[in-house]
Amino acid sequence: DYIGVARDDGREEGEYSAIFYHKGRLKKIRSGNFWLSETPDRPALGWDAACIRICTWGEFEDLRTHQRLYFFNLHLDHVGRRARMESARLVMSRIRSLVPAGASHILTGDFNVDQTDEVYGLLTSTALLRDSYAIAERKLAPNGTFNAFDTELKTPSRIDHIFVSPDYRVLRYAVRTDSYWTEREDATEEGSSQAPAEVRLKKHVRRAPSDHYPVFARLSYDKDAECGTAHISRKRTAPQKR
Repeated sequence: DYIGVARDDGREEGEYSAIFYHKGRLKKIRSGNFWLSETPDRPALGWDAACIRICTWGEFEDLRTHQRLYFFNLHLDHVGRRARMESARLVMSRIRSLVPAGASHILTGDFNVDQTDEVYGLLTSTALLRDSYAIAERKLAPNGTFNAFDTELKTPSRIDHIFVSPDYRVLRYAVRTDSYWTEREDATEEGSSQAPAEVRLKKHVRRAPSDHYPVFARLSYDKDAECGTAHISRKRTAPQKR
């Protein structure tokens, strides 16, 4: 199942920052949304943002451990520098007001800032949030998270993040650089002198399913048992407004 509303009208118009969850593992207790603007209770552009932005959150009960956890998912603006900073301050304030002291919480999303940015510095400046990449016991992350729909491009910038509360261990972290192939229109079947005659080849184009790579983290509540995964996936089939 999922929770969330569209950002433009609070119903179905525009992009979602939805949270998907497994109903066999998690029970939704409550959920909500707030806009990343000066008027967080209704849709509006915030500060110098180019787009209306929203954060969706949910309180869940783990049906195995009966532990409560709070999950927040957002998409910060790709243009407005002030909007990103003020949005980060707002989100941190909402986490503090919605999450009881000591409760587990996770913040994910496309932050449109990398690990060198002042917004990232703000988010990781207190004990409230830790970057799962920084504390992961095992990393499968050969590059950053943005590709601009070009599989030949590589960046060290991680602009999609999974932040966790201090009670989590991060067992594994990965940036999934999967791609797919489409046959070229002018492709002809050919062989190779380095393979048996029955091996036939055709030229294809390697494509990325999104302009962002998915980010994956395997988390543990404590040192003894794995609890589940956090996963960010931005799906776009063609370049569009971010």
